[in-house]
Amino acid sequence: MNTIVRSLHMNGMSNLKGCRSFCSSHFLRNSKKVRIFITPRDGYQDFKIKIPTKTKVDLYERIADLKTPHSEPLQIEMPSFGKLSQMGDSEQVLKKIVKIPGASPWTLVFNRWGTKKVIKYSGNIGFAGSVSEQFSLDNTERGIEEIFEKRHKPIMKLTVMHNIKTRFYASCFFGYQKQGDVNIEEALDISQRVYDLGIGVFVISDTTNFSTKKTLEEAVTKLLKRGFDKKNLAIHLHGPKDDVLEKILFCVNQLGIFEVDTSPEGLRGGCPAAKKEHSDKILDNPSTGSVVRLLEANGYDTGIVPAKLPDLEEFIRRNILSAYN
Repeated sequence: MNTIVRSLHMNGMSNLKGCRSFCSSHFLRNSKKVRIFITPRDGYQDFKIKIPTKTKVDLYERIADLKTPHSEPLQIEMPSFGKLSQMGDSEQVLKKIVKIPGASPWTLVFNRWGTKKVIKYSGNIGFAGSVSEQFSLDNTERGIEEIFEKRHKPIMKLTVMHNIKTRFYASCFFGYQKQGDVNIEEALDISQRVYDLGIGVFVISDTTNFSTKKTLEEAVTKLLKRGFDKKNLAIHLHGPKDDVLEKILFCVNQLGIFEVDTSPEGLRGGCPAAKKEHSDKILDNPSTGSVVRLLEANGYDTGIVPAKLPDLEEFIRRNILSAYN
């Protein structure tokens, strides 16, 4: 029985997740606390049939009921992109969910246009960039340098001006099928340029399941040596369930990572471009329930009550999976 399953069994859980001040002193005072970041937005990409706006709002209400402000249910892109029509109603969803008591939703954006949309509602902003030149070209039709100059810098200029919290996803941090392993020093150089713009949370993103415990440790160690603040590092891992859970526990236990990205069970998604090139791999996100139960079983406080998760998972089964999958 591996470490993950054993720890869950021992705790009766065999059913197996800006500004730099974003990391609150509440978490820093207690190293056994871990933030769980929930990204249903990542899972929407798997659905060909449009999920109604009301269903997305209702889902977010249930996520908010978990008492975590760390959730990214939205993605805003210019209508001309047309790649992810599932996200076409994100502005309408954002208008509604910002009114929910305690809501603090995050929205993934791609440029100034999307950033301005989110700022209207005082939202939090996430944006992504690859450290793999080939993946950047495949996913955006633009190279890393062009993305940095024409997207990352303008986005950060606006967020700093309006005091908006930010997260940056450094995708394909460890490798990409067409390219192979990413050179760690090149990945660090690209990351440094973006981090120096004033990023709130820097998310080490293994989009393609190339990471190992060894390379995760190397990445975190070298980022810290370059001046990255550990309290503002997060991990976003894709891959087979047990493999990802074991790496998450390692990152939290051994590397001291404070924040872990997850998706609700049933909306585990993954990057469409990465899945296309890695059809032989499982590239799902880890489910929120599995990560919460794992970390709670190992003595960590996620701020989420595991007993509240079944209601969220049942809502997804009944109202999304059975209707739109």
